[in-house]
Amino acid sequence: MMHGYGRRGVVGRRFLLAAGLLAVTGAVTGSLAGATPPAQAAPLAQAAPAAQAAPAQLVAATAPKAPALPVPGAVDPGPPPSPMVGGADVSWAQCAPAQGGLGNPMPRPGAGFLVVGLSNGSAFTTNPCLADEMAWARAHHVLLASYVFPTYPTNAEYATYGGKGPYPTKTVQGRLMNVGWAQAAYWVRVKKAAGVVTPMVWIDVEQRANLLRWTTRAADRNLPVLKGLIAGLTKAGLRTGVYTPTAHWKDVMGSARLGLPEWRTVGVSTAAAAFALCTAPAVQGGPVLLTQYYTNLPADNYDYDVMCPLIRRGGRLTQYFVRA
Repeated sequence: MMHGYGRRGVVGRRFLLAAGLLAVTGAVTGSLAGATPPAQAAPLAQAAPAAQAAPAQLVAATAPKAPALPVPGAVDPGPPPSPMVGGADVSWAQCAPAQGGLGNPMPRPGAGFLVVGLSNGSAFTTNPCLADEMAWARAHHVLLASYVFPTYPTNAEYATYGGKGPYPTKTVQGRLMNVGWAQAAYWVRVKKAAGVVTPMVWIDVEQRANLLRWTTRAADRNLPVLKGLIAGLTKAGLRTGVYTPTAHWKDVMGSARLGLPEWRTVGVSTAAAAFALCTAPAVQGGPVLLTQYYTNLPADNYDYDVMCPLIRRGGRLTQYFVRA
């Protein structure tokens, strides 16, 4: 995924969501019934509230272009360890260049699950080929989850959304939480319009390489935005979890411990290394349910994801995935 300075994020928009696939060597037991779509959140505020000084370090509203990918040493993904269930994540990078994407391929046959991005690399944006990716998921009957990529508000977003919402508007922290709440409302509407009935929305927390960076003030600037987003998604009846590289979490959210489920990445590595990460110490206090690794081989431009054993125990699978 990395949209920050990792690979999916290392590039600048969202973690280059190069779709990824692992051969499914362990069958997922049980069938998943289609979940009822969550209730649509209230419309976002359209008019800007009374003028108030914006918080320090707000950045320009111009969305960045995705730079070229770095080319580190090639890594052969190797066979997936058994009994691992492999899948992929996709988003704007799989869209056609004419849509602003990179034209990366959709997952190979055999994907056990798919995590589809609702956003286009920043807050208040929509994946331009979400409908096509959902059609692919339904055609392949994969297990489905979704994710979003929040960003720190621009001056315009702070003015527009900070003054309306469930949180106090007389403090910067309250207004930032309202911005996060508004981001959630936006993506709940996107999710419903596209027929994405997933019970789980992962939140991609990464630092950006250029514009739309999070501030250097984790506790009183960045964290309120994230908390407002989580609260808004929860209010809509959705489970939430965090996708984040360890260094990015520390950079953006400091020492915050939210105890949410985690989706971790080992970067350019192997399936075995990703599977081993399932038992790694938590970044923000939650259980590791998914892990990711990716390759940079010329004919293998995919992000691969691994379903950790914990997510498949005791009927938990239906809490996080739905059958497309």
